Amino acid sequence: MRNRITALFFILFFSIPFALFASPKHSVVRIPYYDNDALYKASGIDGSSSYISDFLENVNRYLDYQFEYVPVSRDEVREALKDGRIDMIPFLGRDAIEGHDFLLSDTPTVIGSTVFASNRMPDFDDLRIGILRFAPENLRENIMLYAQNQGINAKYFYYNSTEELLIDLYAKKIDVFATIDFTIPDDFFVVATIDNQFFSLAVNSNNQELFDDFNSSLSTLFLLNPNLISTLRSRYIPSARYSINRLSPKEMKYVRQNKNLRVAASVSNPPYSSFVNDEFYGIVIDQIKEIARESGLDVSFIPANSYLDAMNLVKWGLADVVYEVNELLIKEDLASIKPTSPLLSQKYVVVCNDDEKIHDETVFVCLKGRQYSKEYLDKNFKVKESYDVETLAECFEAIEKNKNYFTLMPLKEADYYFQNHLFTNIKILNEGYSVSVSLGLSRRLAPELAAVLDKSIYSLTTSMFENFMQRNMELNQSLGAFIKKHLVLFCIISAVFVLAVAIALFLIIIIITKRRKDKQIQYAMNLANRDSMTGLFNHIAFEKKVAGILTHQQENEIGVFVMIDIDDFKKVNDTLGHAKGDYVIVSVANILLSTFRGGDLKGRMGGDEFAVFMRNVSDIEAVKHKMRVFQIAIKDYFEKSGLEINVTCSIGLSWCRGKQGENAFKKIYKAADEGLYKVKKSGKNAFSIVEMEPTS
Repeated sequence: MRNRITALFFILFFSIPFALFASPKHSVVRIPYYDNDALYKASGIDGSSSYISDFLENVNRYLDYQFEYVPVSRDEVREALKDGRIDMIPFLGRDAIEGHDFLLSDTPTVIGSTVFASNRMPDFDDLRIGILRFAPENLRENIMLYAQNQGINAKYFYYNSTEELLIDLYAKKIDVFATIDFTIPDDFFVVATIDNQFFSLAVNSNNQELFDDFNSSLSTLFLLNPNLISTLRSRYIPSARYSINRLSPKEMKYVRQNKNLRVAASVSNPPYSSFVNDEFYGIVIDQIKEIARESGLDVSFIPANSYLDAMNLVKWGLADVVYEVNELLIKEDLASIKPTSPLLSQKYVVVCNDDEKIHDETVFVCLKGRQYSKEYLDKNFKVKESYDVETLAECFEAIEKNKNYFTLMPLKEADYYFQNHLFTNIKILNEGYSVSVSLGLSRRLAPELAAVLDKSIYSLTTSMFENFMQRNMELNQSLGAFIKKHLVLFCIISAVFVLAVAIALFLIIIIITKRRKDKQIQYAMNLANRDSMTGLFNHIAFEKKVAGILTHQQENEIGVFVMIDIDDFKKVNDTLGHAKGDYVIVSVANILLSTFRGGDLKGRMGGDEFAVFMRNVSDIEAVKHKMRVFQIAIKDYFEKSGLEINVTCSIGLSWCRGKQGENAFKKIYKAADEGLYKVKKSGKNAFSIVEMEPTS
């Protein structure tokens, strides 16, 4: 009896403080609820399952929020977020945020299709199409282009609300309406798929803390479960019942007589296209192969060293098609290249140096041949000059070395370089613009080929896009992990190769020795700062960078030092072997990278000990919440890994405010170490936070 009372006392003693600090400040999140929406059907409101209830349940595993569903019409949902009636829109297209100060998650929450929907099978020879007036302009243009390419005699009717549109549809005044496939009412079905687009989680920009919580949780979720979107989509969202993507007799004759389609593809533009072991791989390559299979064409890929080279191959008649043509094409290009129907909507983001904000006087790094939005650049930046490069790697190198250099690039390309840790002193800003991306077709070719390609593009399903992206992003991540794991061997082989070339081409190298030597010195300096197993900063580099930050902190700026130690790591090595031990080290490093902010410094201090320095922290309670998210992610990941031993981490934290003296690093390290010692002594798998003694 006495033991039970003692145990109850300890449970109450520790659970009450945990309950006070475990929940974030915004414990209730208000989200919109729409009737007759596939994402909400059989919603969690009445206790049964839906896309949104499943999705939010998964995201909330690393948070501690409650959700309140607020009935809002789809027509007014953006205004509801703007005026504070709701806190978050789980699914919003990037084109829909124009004119609104919203933050969009880096990770998509659903991939939807623009479709024609109806409650009856229409006559496509004379089709009356209903469109909402507030639909994005590019969506309306794609609908009209679709009808034109399909040879449909279409008439368009515009409506101010969904209710007005459906009244006319039931009255048979229109035949179909254009919408997103997961928004169609219960008694309607998908008639034809037009294009695909990404939807992300949206939060008002004045609610940065809520956005950071969900954006971080989404990144962790998709690290552990990359198939979640495709699984939920196949379970809840209906597929098209009918397809009108049929070739005319004239088009079929063209295909029989002109079987081979020559596609100019970049050899080094991952994850879209890359040339490895005499074969092309990438998202674009998979898309084009599927288009060729659907149309009956035989495709051959012609290697191009850069995007500009690929464009020129089509202009000169040496190739038929090039990828990544968008609506920003200049008139000179449009004279020789005709865009097909859009393949996807591509978000361009700002990529700049991580040391400080972009200066007013900037240098824009431009990939030769790629088209950028001049309107966006003129509106948001004071560009002093432009700097042309041939490849994306050269673009990143220039930005990493120069604080006032920046560029615009597709989000997936930027993600690829970050996932593979090829560059470190670079950051992505969550701003930019979206463009529709198409294939570019030589105008020398017959118009029948354009119609064949357009119809084949329309036949691509959303699940295909998801599979293409998932397969190629996973391939790139594996390649990055391989390079990190075998970094020393990789560098030795590279050095031997460079030496062999240097000897064979001695006379030529004399001319360019100075430039190459500078590059090698820069590469060696960067390599010396990195841990060879994980790619994180090593102990020396981490200490130097943190010490520099501490001596330059602003008066009210808070810095937090996090020391992480894997519990009982020796037991992992002794029981499972050193190979499994290395696997645990690398996995913890990857989870650490996905959990903490991009601007936080991450290092491996040696053995099974890691450290993170969080700059400019606004709230210590938010730091505590981040520690819980990290520990949950560690627990979930290794439970699924199949290891016979549970892996947990103990964490010691220390913090300081304002500018510190020369010995600040030793003191903040010592304080965090004391916190870590307390956790280890009291049972492990927890965290403790200590304020650092001020330095002079």
